Amino acid sequence: MAQNDLAPGQSRVGYAWDPKIVDPYPAMLRDIDGRIELVLPYDRGDQRLRRRYIGDLVHWGDDPDLVKFDYALPDRFWFYDAYGFVCLVGVKSRSGSIVGAQSNLSECRLTIRYAVFTGDPSVDYSSVNGLAVWTEGLGHWYGERSVTTSLDPPRPSRSPDVTITVKAASVTRLDRRLNLSVRAGVDWSVPGRAGLTSVQEIASTETVIARPRDWQSHLDMHYAVHELVELSAWSPIGVHRIRAMHARDPQRVLSGDIVGDRWADVRTYEVPATPSTDRRHDFHFEYGHIGAAGVRRWLRLRDEFRRGIAAMTFGMRHPGMSVDGRISDAGIGLEEIGYRILGRRAGHHAMLESIAREVRDLLPFDAAEWASASTGIYNDVKHADRRTPSVDEMVDSLRQDYRVFRIWVARRIGVPKNVISGRDWALDRI
Repeated sequence: MAQNDLAPGQSRVGYAWDPKIVDPYPAMLRDIDGRIELVLPYDRGDQRLRRRYIGDLVHWGDDPDLVKFDYALPDRFWFYDAYGFVCLVGVKSRSGSIVGAQSNLSECRLTIRYAVFTGDPSVDYSSVNGLAVWTEGLGHWYGERSVTTSLDPPRPSRSPDVTITVKAASVTRLDRRLNLSVRAGVDWSVPGRAGLTSVQEIASTETVIARPRDWQSHLDMHYAVHELVELSAWSPIGVHRIRAMHARDPQRVLSGDIVGDRWADVRTYEVPATPSTDRRHDFHFEYGHIGAAGVRRWLRLRDEFRRGIAAMTFGMRHPGMSVDGRISDAGIGLEEIGYRILGRRAGHHAMLESIAREVRDLLPFDAAEWASASTGIYNDVKHADRRTPSVDEMVDSLRQDYRVFRIWVARRIGVPKNVISGRDWALDRI
């Protein structure tokens, strides 16, 4: 490791400090077993450190109400070593050795949510001005080409030489909230040594604002686009990379002059991981079918029907679930959506009918019959005193439930009718 980074399985030994203890103390930062961990050794005879790192994991006889001493961990740390500075944001959990060994040393192990590889050691990245997220499949779904070649039709000549043209990155604003945008561009290294030149089209979502906001506010906007792409693919998708920007940590040259924004790399396990193999997704609809206006409709739909949408997509994101568990989730999700449409409580069947009425002209089966059959299967699974439906019955019912839901979303966000019907093959999945 020759740069400020932290690869899976690697450890870095250096010093840390925090808002409560500003004098640097020994620490180890590591990426281990799917988590970012900060390891802090300390003298267990030091009551201040002992109480700080053990906290409420034990009962303190001289302070049972935890009011005489400071037991709270700070929500951020800074780490540095020979490779650079890292801002560690969010303590997810703590563990470690409470008793210690003959050395009289104990250790605290903190699981960190976000490790930001910064330039300026004094900048607090617990809130940021910008966040960029590279989502799997986003470039394909967005559809903006940044690379063309002389082999693309119409081919101008029969020359054996190939010309590659790289366009400047394009940015499309999707919503005014946190200035949500999508950026399409190229990740490239040209010229490189023989065999090392690479050009790759990439796309990312960005949020950039003047006043720093917390991570969750930024991530919620990115997750909204992530969920839309995921819903179109009807397949769980991951995140390739995250970068953060803070206005107080700009990019500087050796002279100290500012040359632009610094987008610092982030290591985290708080977002869905991307599979190690490349995948190509078959989308029901793409960005070109709905545009920025359709994305804004999706944001409003997601705000209004968040619980129902979450229940309907939970099984898709967890393919190992049992089919009866997915039937239960689908029934809950459809009922929640129907309740929001009606604006009042009604029977399960009536709530499903309210959804079916919006899409009956796009369904390849009778909407009323679906509402009755789906209600029956849901109640069979839900109640112990009813019959046990066969696996085939549940799979068929689930396939229809998902089809109705996905068509309902597509119509609500403005996907053209001919696209919804013309890509019917993309809807036949569970």
